[in-house]
Amino acid sequence: MESDSLEVISCINNPISKCNWKIFPLLKEIRQKALLFANARWEWIPRKANAAAHLTASLAKKEVGLQRWVDRPPPSLLRVLRSDGLPGPP
Repeated sequence: MESDSLEVISCINNPISKCNWKIFPLLKEIRQKALLFANARWEWIPRKANAAAHLTASLAKKEVGLQRWVDRPPPSLLRVLRSDGLPGPP
């Protein structure tokens, strides 16, 4: 798993007791979901290298209508996917 949040990745990979208490609920949920996988590795990547995921999360926060994205993703997401060399729907 990758994230552009260095703080979250550091807390997942290290004892939770040294982390910011404000993100404890998030860390607890992440650790619980991670148990569903046989193996999970957590890595930090710069936001610049994570443009598609960052844009998708930003658009989702604005409630763009996720149910339509499979067939008709927002144009801004298509531009990012294409710049990353990934295919998108026509």
